[in-house]
Amino acid sequence: MILRDYQTAAVDAVLREFERVQSTLVQLPTGCGKTLVAAEVVRRYAPNASVFLSHRKEIIRQSQITLERHGGTQCETEQGASRASEIFPADCLLASVQTMVSGRKDARRMHKFSPYNYKLVICDEAHHFIMPSFREVIDYFKTAGDDIKFLYLTATPKRTDKLGLFPICESVAYEYPIRQAIDDGWLVPVAQQLIDIQSLDFSHIRTTAGDLNAGDLAAVMEAERNLYGICDAATKELKDSDKCIMFTATVKQAQMSADILNRYRAGIALFASGKTRPDERDRIMRDFREGRNGCQYFVNCGLVSEGFDVPDANKLIQAKPTKSPLVYTQQLGRIMRPLPGTVDNVKSNAPNGAITSIDRRHSIKNSRKNVATVMDFVGNAGRHKLVHAIDVLGGKISEHGRELAERELRKTGAPMDVDEIVEEADRLEREERERLDRARRAKLIAKATYTARYVDPFDAFDILAPNERAHDRGKHLSERQRALLAKQGLDPDRLTYTQGQAILNTLFDRWDKGLCSLKQAALLKRFGYETKGVTRDQAGAIITQLKANNWQRPVAS
Repeated sequence: MILRDYQTAAVDAVLREFERVQSTLVQLPTGCGKTLVAAEVVRRYAPNASVFLSHRKEIIRQSQITLERHGGTQCETEQGASRASEIFPADCLLASVQTMVSGRKDARRMHKFSPYNYKLVICDEAHHFIMPSFREVIDYFKTAGDDIKFLYLTATPKRTDKLGLFPICESVAYEYPIRQAIDDGWLVPVAQQLIDIQSLDFSHIRTTAGDLNAGDLAAVMEAERNLYGICDAATKELKDSDKCIMFTATVKQAQMSADILNRYRAGIALFASGKTRPDERDRIMRDFREGRNGCQYFVNCGLVSEGFDVPDANKLIQAKPTKSPLVYTQQLGRIMRPLPGTVDNVKSNAPNGAITSIDRRHSIKNSRKNVATVMDFVGNAGRHKLVHAIDVLGGKISEHGRELAERELRKTGAPMDVDEIVEEADRLEREERERLDRARRAKLIAKATYTARYVDPFDAFDILAPNERAHDRGKHLSERQRALLAKQGLDPDRLTYTQGQAILNTLFDRWDKGLCSLKQAALLKRFGYETKGVTRDQAGAIITQLKANNWQRPVAS
């Protein structure tokens, strides 16, 4: 297997980190070959003394294939009924965490494997290893001392409960963002579709551990009206070429959804859960992969968020709303792989034969799977900010821009490329800013016109406007002086330097003597009052009397 450029960079970064730390992390999006990176690290660092840990049978099985094909690594598995030799250890021990911690506390299954036989422990889906049972396995292998190294792999390092990985991992060797992987042509671009189901109401749901409360959410998503609304919309959007993975909030919702979908066309949907017998579950997944009997939907509740690869799956039916970017990203990753051979066997048109991201993106665009569509079902979210594809892939879109984008997506109900959504949101936000700015300027112009028309400071203060003095010609008021005049409701551009100085001197003099302000004086002038020696208090009393008399000057008795 030939490594891609970013995979080689990741391996090199890991080996550099191992020179200074015991544990490090590699973050690659789903579909970008984390296991191949691990296999190359095994080949270069610990070709016959490594451990691969995971929590899913599917991941262990796929990882064994990659390890054996890439580096010729001899592998043995410790999981359930499968047992690996502890006397003559294989080059790589693959084990499930659940199996390793089984048994009495002083006689765990992992205790039969000496930590001193290994140089490298690989921990797949690293975000799980903060949990106590996972850490117990890590702590056991750490008893071998500083010589044993730990490589953590993940597509989603951020956990819903906001617990970081730093308690178990000392550094981040390499990160490859999902947005970059799309731009580089390694993953299929994503289209977002929001389907508004009016009966969906999440506003009353509580938040537990950073996500929607499971019990509250179950009551909403299992409601018959909502189930039929979601399934009806899903079938109306289905094309003959589509292969869909549907995530639900509960096992009951998954089973009911599959039953409803099969009423539209028998055999269109398959359902499995953690309670499904392993052999039956394998058969169902195989039937979905191969599209047997016209199956187009695989409906599940969290069963295939990790370690489930169906490259021709091109649509995600998100019937489990979430506030967790981690959960959403894991599920989104199920549909973003290109079809086999689309990006690794591209022919370049460049004179030097170098393959570029443009070549790969062009190849994806011309393939049968040129876009991956995620369909989210929305209703009344209330105070909750539910995660959509735009939150994972939209880059630095503003909060208001996101609101505008969601509003447009709800309005159209049609799939839109995430990049186009962001561009449209930027355009709408820019237009809104320009509209508000025009309104603000119009208001300022109206205010300035009103001021110029109705406020004559010389008339208001009963003083004569001075003629411009010869030695003041060419002089300009300072910015501070202009700001002070504008604060009084005057337009500095309508005043000469001499007039501005005269008004400022008058203002300061009146302030010192406690005489009425310019605005008070202007108002009194409108009603025929003299203002030259009127104090602030006297002006206030007169204005109060005018207001009480419906802005009519009282008739003298």
